Amino acid sequence: MPSGEDTAALAAMPISNPSDRASRRSVTASKLLWSRGLELEELQLKLAKMQGLLGDLYELHEDIAAPLSEDMNEALQTATTGVELRHGVVEPFLKVLSTAISNHQV
Repeated sequence: MPSGEDTAALAAMPISNPSDRASRRSVTASKLLWSRGLELEELQLKLAKMQGLLGDLYELHEDIAAPLSEDMNEALQTATTGVELRHGVVEPFLKVLSTAISNHQV
């Protein structure tokens, strides 16, 4: 692979014949292809790292979601029990209060 200096030297040379022009194009295209290949390798490494981080994030989400779901189920059960207890207390209390008011009015 030609170095940057070699490419610069080729670029500075006057183009006297078509074979020199083709040679310069070949060197430029080769260098461009090489740099794109390196960029692609770097992007693949970054993608692999991002995939690992995404997997870690998913595991963290699962670790948080499971206990939260359990807590929500427990809260729902507690609220349901509270409503049942309230109905169990309020209805008899209203009957007693209604009876007391009726007896007082008589």
